[in-house]
Amino acid sequence: MRSRPFEETILETISEMCIPQVELVANLILRTTINNNHDEIAVAWRERCLELGLRDHMDVVAALEFKRRSIQPAYNAVFSGIFDQ
Repeated sequence: MRSRPFEETILETISEMCIPQVELVANLILRTTINNNHDEIAVAWRERCLELGLRDHMDVVAALEFKRRSIQPAYNAVFSGIFDQ
């Protein structure tokens, strides 16, 4: 089994999680630095919660949006003007 980035494996984990695993998976997302796929993870989370008849009581989607916005300024600082040279 090959190792893959968290941002890829969490999508599969979300799609396969059952109700007893929701809190565990939510805590994993909330406590992990996520560098990519924030929107895809949020969509997968929303869809799976709907399928399970749950609401996002741990605010995972809001946390993912915050994480996405938090890394954007750092990304912009690193790559700002790189193509202007």
